[in-house]
Amino acid sequence: MIIGRDDKNRVMLVIGSEKRFKSFSEEGWKIIRLKGSIRALFDRTAYIRPVPAGVSVGHVNITAGTHGGVVEYQGRLHGISNSHVVTDNPHVSDPPERLEILQPAPYDKGNLAMHLFARYVKHAKINISEKSWCPIAYVKDAIYNRLAKAFDRGTRSFSFMMLQQEENTVDAGIYEPVSLGTITEDVIDDNGNPIKVKYVCGLLFAGSDVDNIMVACRADNIEKTLGVKFIHEIKIPEVGETIFKSGRSTGLTFGETLANDMNVSVDYIKGIGTIPHCIVARLKCAGGDSGSFVGIM
Repeated sequence: MIIGRDDKNRVMLVIGSEKRFKSFSEEGWKIIRLKGSIRALFDRTAYIRPVPAGVSVGHVNITAGTHGGVVEYQGRLHGISNSHVVTDNPHVSDPPERLEILQPAPYDKGNLAMHLFARYVKHAKINISEKSWCPIAYVKDAIYNRLAKAFDRGTRSFSFMMLQQEENTVDAGIYEPVSLGTITEDVIDDNGNPIKVKYVCGLLFAGSDVDNIMVACRADNIEKTLGVKFIHEIKIPEVGETIFKSGRSTGLTFGETLANDMNVSVDYIKGIGTIPHCIVARLKCAGGDSGSFVGIM
């Protein structure tokens, strides 16, 4: 069966044996064989109820993040994501002035009147070293960083006005659904179907879309810090083990674990925060994936 045909460039998408399309190949057509059908991809930024792990959510005053799944807290089911997704100022320990969590998030046209999903409960404070806005320090950093780039050096210079005073634990926070049945324990694939999850590893909170590097807080540290319990059994992945994440922006992606106990310095725009005991993997992610469920199938 021919699924797609580009007469100008002589390219075909087909399903079936090579013999059926041998004549086209001999005529110079490029034949691309598929193992399955082509489907419309699931929209993770749409209004979805009940809410599964892997779709757009966010505090009413942020842009967008990802719902990371379900945890138990004080005998009730709560949703979980990153501190910087559940509050507009994760660098203070106080609750935000506004408690509303929307699905979809504000960036994805979520609004308070129609898309209220949950209310903020608590988050782990993110302590940072504030960046210096001194013009002399800025010029110094710019000159050094250009030279480092020209000589292909991996180091970079950042000047700070105040060093991080307290140690961090995790980048995670929880919220309580506004009604029963609003959330589901499902983690979804790119067609919106539930996937079989064997273990939870943690929550994605940072990364590099340039280098395909994902950084996640470990689930065991999240449980200790927030006093929650994940629905799925926890496993810290071994180096070299394949893990996955389900996120708002780049969907379901897989990658190799590079480290499982790394201290990582993360740029939080307002400053640099070092998060300890992180899982690092070579895995595609992008802005808006913050809070994604990370696990093992």
